[in-house]
Amino acid sequence: MLLGLTLLQGFTHVIHVRELSGVSNSCDKPYLSFHGFMDGTFQQQADKYAKNNIGFREILIRLYNQHIWSLYGKSTNYCVMKGDDGYLYERYFVEDYYESRMYEFADDSSSLRERFEHTAQQLSLLQDSLASHGKKIFVAILPSKNILYPDHIPAPDWNTRPFGISAYDTYLQLFDRYGINYVDMCQWLKEQRDTLPFDVMTKYGTHWSNAACVYSFDSIVRYMQSSDATPFVKLSISKPYIDKKRHPDDDLYQLLNLIFPSRGEKYKYMDVSVAECKKKPKLLVIGDSFFWNVRYNFPLKDIFSSAHYWFYNNSVYFDENHHNVSEVNLSEELATTDYIMLSYCTGQLYELGNGFIEKALATLTGE
Repeated sequence: MLLGLTLLQGFTHVIHVRELSGVSNSCDKPYLSFHGFMDGTFQQQADKYAKNNIGFREILIRLYNQHIWSLYGKSTNYCVMKGDDGYLYERYFVEDYYESRMYEFADDSSSLRERFEHTAQQLSLLQDSLASHGKKIFVAILPSKNILYPDHIPAPDWNTRPFGISAYDTYLQLFDRYGINYVDMCQWLKEQRDTLPFDVMTKYGTHWSNAACVYSFDSIVRYMQSSDATPFVKLSISKPYIDKKRHPDDDLYQLLNLIFPSRGEKYKYMDVSVAECKKKPKLLVIGDSFFWNVRYNFPLKDIFSSAHYWFYNNSVYFDENHHNVSEVNLSEELATTDYIMLSYCTGQLYELGNGFIEKALATLTGE
């Protein structure tokens, strides 16, 4: 009966099961042909298809993951690592803490430092060029868990390479040297972590908390208005209140794909509204996934005329006319944008701009 039910589920999926979290590679149904059968490619495709479409595959994977997690305290997800007291960390940030993430981008510290300096020089030129047209570009440095909560970080046995450099420390020096506009929310949250009345980052998440995001982006909006004679918006933030967890408070735990959900933790949240708005400038954001929290918690349509989000300078969000950066006329975008924010957490600064800085500079200078 079990085998029959599994076979029936594999063909019909008549019983709804909870989908797995994260990215999964789809497998097309194999096509039977004489040539494919004779050279064995059909059999290989059929075997792969059967493994990916077996009945109750999601439940079986969760059962396996749960027993590894519960009995051995191990994660079956390559990207999720377990630290002390059950804290979860994304592997990239653990590598960044031990200064070994740099080896994904260079073979030694000197060559990577030269690359960072070249990016900073290009950004300085772009900043000056945009300023001559009344535009402002700045870097928003957002917190990473390895910097705010290093006391729980795991000690992996694969950290065998010599210490290198971190993008965060290096770029801070370069930004000051070249006079680049930036806001370091990571340092502020690090200094205030133990005195703030809320968690800066959650135990099972990789992004900043709702409260930290609200306080930080409010400061970023104030920074944007610092050079204006008349502030364009005044935000109203509610008092913190306790509520059950929301997305993405436990996004790393979800990636473990376990049978049992995370505990019903509760965190502090705040609501944001616009108290006064005198004008709506246009904002362009190029950055990593931390900006999603801003989108979840701020009424951006009431603050900006548009707030296009270029995810790693690739996919385009909140733009009705474009879905990919390759579809955008960059010259027109730069001409109509008032503020450009390069929004990156410290662990993703290694690819600051993801090619936007060089392309935008070439577009403005015609080189």
